[in-house]
Amino acid sequence: MKQYLELKEGHPDEVLFFRMGDFYEMFFEDAELVARVLGIALTSRSSGADGAYAMAGFPHHALDRYLPRMIAAGHRVAICEQTEDPASVRGKRIVRREVIEVVTPGTLTDEKMLDERKSNFLLGVHLPRRNAKVVGMAWFEASSGRFRVAEVPFGELTSELNRIGPAEVVVADRVYDEGLEAEEPTLSGQLITALKEAAPVTPVGDWAFRGKAALERLCERFGVATLAGLGLSDKAAYVPAAHAVLHYVSEMKPGYLDRLDRFGRGVELYQPEAHLALDPATARCLEITRPLREGGGREATLLGAIDRTQTAMGTRLLREWLLAPLREEQAIARRQDAVQALIECPAAHEALSKSLREVYDLERLAARAAGGRASPRDLAALRDSLARLPKVQAAVRQAAGEQAPEDQVSFLPEVEAPLLLEVCARLEPLAPLQAKLAQVLVERPAASPREGRILADGVSPELDRLRAATEDVAGTLRAFQEREASKTGIGSLKIGFNKVFGYYIEVTQAHKDKVPERYVRKQTLKHTERFLTPELKELEGEILTARERSEQLESELLGTLREEVSEAGAQILATAAAAAELDVLGSFATLARERGYVRPRL
Repeated sequence: MKQYLELKEGHPDEVLFFRMGDFYEMFFEDAELVARVLGIALTSRSSGADGAYAMAGFPHHALDRYLPRMIAAGHRVAICEQTEDPASVRGKRIVRREVIEVVTPGTLTDEKMLDERKSNFLLGVHLPRRNAKVVGMAWFEASSGRFRVAEVPFGELTSELNRIGPAEVVVADRVYDEGLEAEEPTLSGQLITALKEAAPVTPVGDWAFRGKAALERLCERFGVATLAGLGLSDKAAYVPAAHAVLHYVSEMKPGYLDRLDRFGRGVELYQPEAHLALDPATARCLEITRPLREGGGREATLLGAIDRTQTAMGTRLLREWLLAPLREEQAIARRQDAVQALIECPAAHEALSKSLREVYDLERLAARAAGGRASPRDLAALRDSLARLPKVQAAVRQAAGEQAPEDQVSFLPEVEAPLLLEVCARLEPLAPLQAKLAQVLVERPAASPREGRILADGVSPELDRLRAATEDVAGTLRAFQEREASKTGIGSLKIGFNKVFGYYIEVTQAHKDKVPERYVRKQTLKHTERFLTPELKELEGEILTARERSEQLESELLGTLREEVSEAGAQILATAAAAAELDVLGSFATLARERGYVRPRL
């Protein structure tokens, strides 16, 4: 219990899942909270003179079932694991345990805990002064690396919160405390009230929101002397918010941001003035993403009614577009031109939809690769998705009139669609990477080397040799026996095995004079002699450890492949953004054709 209390002291604001053998155990207030949220049994344990304390727990294999429920309820969870094998612990020493990860609603990266149709943002909010008229906002998605900032008039705060839909919000300790303790209406009080209505709020040290230090650390992270090089202002209220968000992610997921940096994905300035602000009441009455009637489901919303997207990233972008309608007439017209071009070329539109249907979530796939978490099946999904992109490009070019359909000599659309071509230009099929993945991976990779094949034959001669030794032991030994019989001229030579000294060469007494000097006598029987050779011992080692070495080598080669994928991360993310935009435009065209919609005049 002393070990538990020491670890809990380091994570007072998180629920501590404490690994004990095959179970995760919780104690004291954590146990009561977990029992209430998860509906599991609450028990107690006697602590002698101090009385009893509450405890609860569940089997370790049920973590994937229970952890998402804790996060969905708005709680932060610290995962504590045993970091050494209990069998190696001698005497009365306690098994070493460490908190390996803190999981919070706004820093999720596990696809099993994420809604593929909705972004999962961590939002930082900075109130520059007690009477400030603007607030600084920065929102970051750990599962994709998207990072945006904005300065927003205080009066439009709730509209922006509704648009972003954060999973978690971080604010300065001072602002949080002032907001809770204020007896009279104050900006801090209004801010905290609005934030708590939007998402779970986590206070962060005031130092993370200090302007000068925040600016220095952001410039250092992005490798610039001034944020002006990124199109941002050094003195904007979003600078402290941006630093606080990145600091929080690095605290919860040590090393994760460093791996994500290789994507070269910087920070974008969101311009609220370019979009129509929808306050929560308006958005709710319009049932854009949530129905008025509880239990109505997604199909009872505008999003559910008009969504014809083919990809998860397209669905997420459609949601963002609906919550942030464009204001500028030119930008609206460009989208309309793109939709009209797709409607006027049904063959290209159908080809686009069909190709996108086979494209996986490239945005989150790339982020998992950058974090070193891409599974073999993720890499296969990336391979298959990239293979579909040339067809996507061809369909877009046809719709835009740049490339004629196969069944027509020429095709001139009634409307020019520069937006389609601009987005298409950002779509990079990454042919060399796709070819490498197609060459290296088997068609349907196993989840791990232990569960089956991941890499194809011919990728590594050493891996092929180890596989052969593993999969055809009898054939390997037969080939060795035939080679030795041929070399020595002893046709009756045999290979045998026992538990005392492993594999051996057996020669009858009648042929012992033919035994070469390199044979080492190991055992003499009445009618036979048994020998060892360095080659046979080496082969034995290969056979007995081939599977382990094969799995290890395949894991190493898989790691190298992940590195190659992560190096192309920036291009994959740009491609993902382009594919999502084409998907939404195609969705609008599909809906218009289904329902006979016509283009409105502006």
